[in-house]
Amino acid sequence: MTENLTCLHKDDTLEVSYSPGSGKNAVVSFAGVGLNFGGLQTEEFSRSLESSANDVYYVKDKSRHWYLESAAKIVEIVDRNLQLRDTVTTSCIGNSMGGFGAIYFASRLHNCRNAIAFAPQSSINTRIVPWEPRWMEWRANLAPGQGLDAVKSLDARVSYTVFIGLRNHHDILHVRRLIKQAPGPLTAIGLPNSDHGAAAHLKRHGALQPLLRALLAGRKDEAIALLGDIPHEILDAKNLDSFLKAARGRRN
Repeated sequence: MTENLTCLHKDDTLEVSYSPGSGKNAVVSFAGVGLNFGGLQTEEFSRSLESSANDVYYVKDKSRHWYLESAAKIVEIVDRNLQLRDTVTTSCIGNSMGGFGAIYFASRLHNCRNAIAFAPQSSINTRIVPWEPRWMEWRANLAPGQGLDAVKSLDARVSYTVFIGLRNHHDILHVRRLIKQAPGPLTAIGLPNSDHGAAAHLKRHGALQPLLRALLAGRKDEAIALLGDIPHEILDAKNLDSFLKAARGRRN
């Protein structure tokens, strides 16, 4: 748990908290489902962000419905505070479900021009992504056709950076949807030695914190260079199918 947090909103489905920085920039961090913490959702990337001068907002969808019921309330609460703080630049960040949130909300928040997503889903709507079987314990009470679509939120004014593990064919399918429909800059980076835990993989190699600092400062080329000897691939529509085939082969 991060220190010096102010709770901006808390109810049965949504929690939004805030940690002030010393500058005029902000990061909005969206929580995942919390699988690695016994089902407990945490303030995502708090250790990587705690030394930052940025204001940091932490958003948790406690219903774990990929922000379906709480979307309008999140925009209202976070946007109001961003404007009250005269925020100059906003960035969104998240992992898995939180990665979906980072992409979905980036175009909706005040002065947001940067979204960083690790292993994001493009949607969990069964009519949009019928091939996505994961997290059914939380998705089971959603009716067919329910679920937001991050693809529809892609905005040419936002710079997107997405990291996925190339051993996970579902994650490759999601990033393929994003790449094929992105109207502007979307950089997708595949990690051949990682599965769904792309952020954890980078953290183990000591690259996550410096990489985030570079990306949050808008220095994408520097961030990619920081990957150094960590095996990685820049993904595009041409090479995605070959990586998808390889991932499916490992699965079978």
